[in-house]
Amino acid sequence: MAYLEFQKLSFRYPTDQRDALSGIEMEIRQGEFIVICGPSGSGKSTLLRHLKPELTPAGDRKGDVLFKGSSLYSSSGAEAGREIGMVLQEPDSQIVSDQVLTELVFGLESHGIPDSEMRQRIAEIVHFFGMEDWLHRSTHTLSGGQKQLLNLASVMALQPSVLLLDEPTAQLDPVASRQLLQWLQRLNEEFGMTIVMCEHRLDECIPLADRVLMMRNGHLMMSAAPRMFLQQLNEQQEEELQLYMPIPSRLYYACSTAEGGTADQGVPLTVKEGKGWFEQWDGKFAVDHSELQQTTAVAGAKSGKQQEVLRCSNVSFKYEKQDPWVLQQLNLTCTKDDFICVLGANGSGKSTLLQILAGFRRPVNGKVRLLEKDIYRMKDKELYRRIGYLAQNPLLHFVYDTIEEELEHAAIRSEQDPKHSVEEWLNFFGLQPLRKQHPYDLSGGERQKAALASIMISRPEILLLDEPTKGLDPVFKQQLGERLTEMSRQGVTIVMVTHDVEFASQYANRCLLLFAGEVTSQGTPADFFSRHYFYTTAVNRIVRSQLPNAITMEDVLRCRS
Repeated sequence: MAYLEFQKLSFRYPTDQRDALSGIEMEIRQGEFIVICGPSGSGKSTLLRHLKPELTPAGDRKGDVLFKGSSLYSSSGAEAGREIGMVLQEPDSQIVSDQVLTELVFGLESHGIPDSEMRQRIAEIVHFFGMEDWLHRSTHTLSGGQKQLLNLASVMALQPSVLLLDEPTAQLDPVASRQLLQWLQRLNEEFGMTIVMCEHRLDECIPLADRVLMMRNGHLMMSAAPRMFLQQLNEQQEEELQLYMPIPSRLYYACSTAEGGTADQGVPLTVKEGKGWFEQWDGKFAVDHSELQQTTAVAGAKSGKQQEVLRCSNVSFKYEKQDPWVLQQLNLTCTKDDFICVLGANGSGKSTLLQILAGFRRPVNGKVRLLEKDIYRMKDKELYRRIGYLAQNPLLHFVYDTIEEELEHAAIRSEQDPKHSVEEWLNFFGLQPLRKQHPYDLSGGERQKAALASIMISRPEILLLDEPTKGLDPVFKQQLGERLTEMSRQGVTIVMVTHDVEFASQYANRCLLLFAGEVTSQGTPADFFSRHYFYTTAVNRIVRSQLPNAITMEDVLRCRS
């Protein structure tokens, strides 16, 4: 008997004309680690929420979902459903208490766990996750990684047998993301926990999986073990599907194709396996380090003196008098057609910097100038016209009842024909079928697209984007990168906060790292990522010993003899 079973499950939201899920038939065995991928809006989150009765969306459902042989929608199934825990995409959305300890206790109290057993469970959870040093801290002082770990610990305190995760790494920096995935691996291997996870950042998830599922338009398109899944993707011969592969696998297939050979089933899944494989290719590359360094060092560099657009001079900021400094004596100059990616750990001040650049927050010390004017003396109307700001939470951008209305009102700021602009951006973001939907009824990726569209449609001179790629599938992320690059070449200044080092390496012309409130490192992507050890690309980790200056697959293929 299957542990979890979908029996011809179909589902349609009340206002939709198409099924969000269509005839899903699938079994999940006890102890499996399942990773679900696919385009934004393909039904991943909807499928996941059908495994958690309390979070199942309202709509027209056909078919059933069984847990240990009982329907999750029957009375006995609902009781069994308490064994299923879920961690959501946004860390803040799941935290209900202002203290770490009370947050851990909240779920146990809600389920009526006796005090003696509660203390025992809390002690075990705190020791297992290494939370002793921040057990009595306020939850609002935690970093994004700590908040997500707290959410995981709170769910695990209830001792579920199934753990569901909806893009848990979307808002985490690379280091925090790896730490969270390591905890999930331990839970799966040491406790035999069944894990079902939706994710777009697949490089580090696929190697952990027993099985990978791909969804498209509400259908289950593929289901296979990781290497077989990658082989099936490669056999599809669709360029877009290649983007769902981990970087080591994509590099492997790209090199095999470039050499005119055929890849076998020994495709590497991890950087470790990629490094071992790449050594076999060492003799097939013209390793001219000086030529590669010269080529990559100028990538994204601009010639001639550029017009200064935004400048921070000795900016320092803290939220309250007693709080530590978030930014300290920070200096940053942004020129016309700059495409800057700001990286750094959660809590390093990246989002605060964007808010200061947008004029939303005033620094304690220092100045911010926009086109040589004090930004805090400029009228709101002028700032609104010149600057487009994307907040980390896309829901903050929505005030109207449909996406179409949002875009129509945002388009008024543009000198272009509003009606034409609305159609153009609905088509680009793939939101045409959803134009009459309320933004709150969309999936996480669709909300992100709608928020981006509402910012970009006004054609601002400056784009300040806070993690715009989170929740986006690899295919659309590439399309967005190309569109932003085109806008930068047309003179738009872009400052983007991101944890996506692969995206930054591909599209930025300058990258900088924030640490302790200061810019500690900056340079062109080639210079920046080849100098860093943790903040670098998977390609650079694989080939660094042979091609230290290569940061993308294109760099590697350029060195092919």
